[in-house]
Amino acid sequence: MVSLPEDSVSAKIRDFFLETEQSPRRILAAVSGGADSVCLLAILHILSSQLDYELHAVTVDHRMRPKQESAGDASFVMEQCASLVPPVPCTLVELPEGEVSRTAEERGKGLEEAARHLRYAAFERTADALDCTCICTAHTRNDQLETVLMRFLQGGGTAPLSGIAVSRGRYLRPLLDVDRGEIEDWLSSRNIGWREDASNSDESYLRNRIRHTLVPCLDRNFPGWRTAVLGTAEKAARDEEAIRSLPVPTWEHRGEAQSAALSCPSTAFSALHPALRLRMLQDGLSLLSIGERIPYRYLRLLADSTGKRRLASAGMVFSDDGETVVWKADIVHRSKTGYLVSVCAPGWYELPDGCVTVSAEGRGIRVGSLDAVLYPPLLLRSRAAGDCVSTGPSARASGRTAENAVEDVSVEHSAAAYGAHALTVKKLFSKWGVSAKHRDLVPIIESNGDILAIYGSLFGYPDWINEEFHG
Repeated sequence: MVSLPEDSVSAKIRDFFLETEQSPRRILAAVSGGADSVCLLAILHILSSQLDYELHAVTVDHRMRPKQESAGDASFVMEQCASLVPPVPCTLVELPEGEVSRTAEERGKGLEEAARHLRYAAFERTADALDCTCICTAHTRNDQLETVLMRFLQGGGTAPLSGIAVSRGRYLRPLLDVDRGEIEDWLSSRNIGWREDASNSDESYLRNRIRHTLVPCLDRNFPGWRTAVLGTAEKAARDEEAIRSLPVPTWEHRGEAQSAALSCPSTAFSALHPALRLRMLQDGLSLLSIGERIPYRYLRLLADSTGKRRLASAGMVFSDDGETVVWKADIVHRSKTGYLVSVCAPGWYELPDGCVTVSAEGRGIRVGSLDAVLYPPLLLRSRAAGDCVSTGPSARASGRTAENAVEDVSVEHSAAAYGAHALTVKKLFSKWGVSAKHRDLVPIIESNGDILAIYGSLFGYPDWINEEFHG
């Protein structure tokens, strides 16, 4: 390959290293075979003599597509690296067949996220083996725009809206200020080919729908939107940096392996602004390696209030006994169908299996057809570990038949409150004959830590109502 004349793309990459004061001695370039990464490889190869670093490449075969496509991409990258003068050593990482699907199921975040997780793990292993001081990826300005749009549509705060960082640890992104059109023009003018990944046109992926549907719509109807979105990302990044500089308590680890939990003093947690409490909870999810998305409504509920309480939802348990806050995964009940809905007024409320109507009833409200007048705010949630009922006098049952009844029942979180009269909701559901499909869907109605009712009739089972809280 001949030396490059001065051009905007290669100049931007050279200036990136000079302006960020990056002086790597050995670079690992992540190359997929697409236009962006082929351009990155070519320019890094040219600049290696000018900036005095050793260049290596890595390519990953995810084995998610037909063999001729995925293996073809890998072969193309190996050939490109070998054709350079001097040649660039390239490591090929072939994932076991089905590994992406298995990882997606384990992490609960989909195939795209699982592939990324495995790909970056391969980058890390290769960089360690080669003693590379940095890993360069070929993210472009287009990737940045798509990422910020995607995170906005997913309800992201300042951290997600900051977009892709120019550098993170040993990862560098020299093309982040370069447009994809510039890259393709650069390659075409030098007769350098690249591969097209057929999955990039698959609109079952959110990013592809944004790329092929939303972005063209914005281009047609909103001139200047790209500058505005990139400006938003920059402002969000500055805000995030400022927020991260504020002092917050540190989570302490308790327990090991599956029983791991985090804790901090209650006074320190309660003293924080709700926004910082929310961030602490989100950081805790990362520390606990929680793969599933936890509903924002649940996190907001925890962040917006203080004092003694215990709330379980979406496979997580938060407890505050007045001295210590504990945040952990619910290893007894880790369900993908867990939910929590806050009810403050009449209206329609969406549950995992449909909507429920909440109507006004005097000064209170009625949930669906439940034979009780309750007073907001209420929580409608899935069952949680530790939910119990009592065969005390302060409750009543209504429902299908007497054979499903367990005398009179009132409900609280802890069996300790009722002693010998306690009956777990799990056993209650068993007596009712609740199917496995419905166990995590039957709404538990709660207020201020007390469970007021179980709305079983929504799925054809009995209802249980605690008369102490029934108007």
